[in-house]
Amino acid sequence: MDLLFYDEGVSSVVTVATDTVDGNIWLANNGKIDASTISDMPTQVLVGHIPFVFQPLAEDILVIGLASGVTAGSVTTHCAPDSSGSCRVGRRSIEIVEIEPAIEEASHYFDNHNNRPLEDPRVEFFVEDGRNHVLRQPEGRYDIVVSEPPNPWISGVANLFTREFFALGKSRLKEGGQSIKI
Repeated sequence: MDLLFYDEGVSSVVTVATDTVDGNIWLANNGKIDASTISDMPTQVLVGHIPFVFQPLAEDILVIGLASGVTAGSVTTHCAPDSSGSCRVGRRSIEIVEIEPAIEEASHYFDNHNNRPLEDPRVEFFVEDGRNHVLRQPEGRYDIVVSEPPNPWISGVANLFTREFFALGKSRLKEGGQSIKI
């Protein structure tokens, strides 16, 4: 393994490394791998694409959890068609919320794999707690909410796996909105 990035962040220790045998780049929070360019790639990509099967005209999207940026980057590949069916990229608003500030820098090690979501002009990036971010939003704010935090045993994310949080997220969806939770 070649260590690419290491930071003892505010809420977790963030590590990015490359496997010298297969070239897999991985990101770990407190030692638990949360993203990679090989084994985790199908999940990371699908979580960003599946909501658009149900909401192809979605304009207001929230992604909770940045990690490698692959899920957020998958979201940025979708555009909101106008009434004629033409792709109107500028109509979409994408918010990405990440609790750990060090993840922003770590995510750039995946720029060749993640469509560079933080460079997309439609993206607004927030470094804060996902639950509190959702709590401050008005009801009916989003068409799609994608919540892809680390596993619940990782410090700071257990509140994103509660019945109360799912109800809160649902209340922030517009009528017909979709919430995808992995």
